Amino acid sequence: CNHTFWMQKDSLKLEESLDEYWSFRDKYYQAGFTDDEFFFNPLGDKKFLLRTNSYGNMSKRNKALAYLAQNKHIAHISRVDYVGDISAEENFYQISKDRGVIEVHYAPIEPQIEDNGAIDEYLKSRFGDQLAFIKEYLAVFSFTNHEKLPTLVLKGPRGNSKSTFAEFVGSIYQPLTTDWSGTEGMFSYEMEKKFLIVEENAHSDERQYKSLKKYMGQTYVPINKKFKDPFKAKNNMNIIILSNKDVPMYVEKSECPTSSKNNQFFVWEFPPIEGEIDNEILSKLQARLGHYVRTELKTVFDGLTERSKYRYSIDVPITDYEKTLFEDNISDIELEANELLNSLYNYKKSNDDSNQFFPLLEKDWLPSDFVKIRYSKNHRDVIKELKKQKMLAGYSDRRWNGRTRLPAYKMTKKLIELFNEAQKELEELKD
Repeated sequence: CNHTFWMQKDSLKLEESLDEYWSFRDKYYQAGFTDDEFFFNPLGDKKFLLRTNSYGNMSKRNKALAYLAQNKHIAHISRVDYVGDISAEENFYQISKDRGVIEVHYAPIEPQIEDNGAIDEYLKSRFGDQLAFIKEYLAVFSFTNHEKLPTLVLKGPRGNSKSTFAEFVGSIYQPLTTDWSGTEGMFSYEMEKKFLIVEENAHSDERQYKSLKKYMGQTYVPINKKFKDPFKAKNNMNIIILSNKDVPMYVEKSECPTSSKNNQFFVWEFPPIEGEIDNEILSKLQARLGHYVRTELKTVFDGLTERSKYRYSIDVPITDYEKTLFEDNISDIELEANELLNSLYNYKKSNDDSNQFFPLLEKDWLPSDFVKIRYSKNHRDVIKELKKQKMLAGYSDRRWNGRTRLPAYKMTKKLIELFNEAQKELEELKD
């Protein structure tokens, strides 16, 4: 007929048409991304058949169901890991049906402008002589997952670029960045992210401090979402706290770090911005960030060959701001415990043997009622604080004071030595 006809299939191969569909438990699921958010959602039988063009076609239907059952069935999902992938050109996911692990990869910010000097200049203006540290932090953040990094605590007056810096870091893997209240809630969406921003820290208390330590210490974290079955994820969280307060957060005074190799917090105060404020600074930095990560930060990361020597991947300077933070953090209970020690010292040296407490104090026992008289509402917390400070030992015991038995706690060697030192200083002052 003097014509050439090309044969072309209008439909995809079976495995291609089922690429985003999975069998899980007794249902069918669709996986993919919507606006950079990964989803893994169940489908009804009819909807699944309609979407795979097998509805009403028994042969296609049976082939689709058999293919999923044999090749794409997940018996159990043990965890879902969300990671930043510096080598990825676009977001993608991998499912290991044998291990029951879903790994969701997010591509970094795309390069636009080649101008590393502008970013170095900005970082230098905010971090001064800590420029090298913050570049190491950014390098490890960009090129690794599931490695511990210190919590960044930035303080200073409004308008000093704290929020700009936080958004700048979060732009590296924007879908893995979220705002967080700073405390645990009923649902834990934040735990599947890589970068958590606590803006204007409003929960500066012991509860938050314990949450931070738990978040940074867990290898796997539980993810609870509304109307979803709970699942686990490998911990990939890094946290930044921003505050305008002089004391930006609560910390345990007794846990002040002594080594930069084991320092969980980097505390820094941003200096005032010199010159005119640039309202477009963030967009300018973001336009240069993609190239900066792949070049300057890659060089920095390649030089970090001894990360295993540090608990938080890099050497974390103990700044003067951090020392002040730990020094300034003293709770009401700690204040009351210290006041009680002063009261106890004055009482003990009064030699008032007519008082019911004196015979026990002379034998280095602290009666519970002595504390209760002074702090009736929270005397148990004061005693607990004294035990925490290693001033009291063990449990209370009923001790004889010459007239009756009173519940009392044994004073430790540490408390006795404090009394002796105070007495010695008092005698030296009299001389």
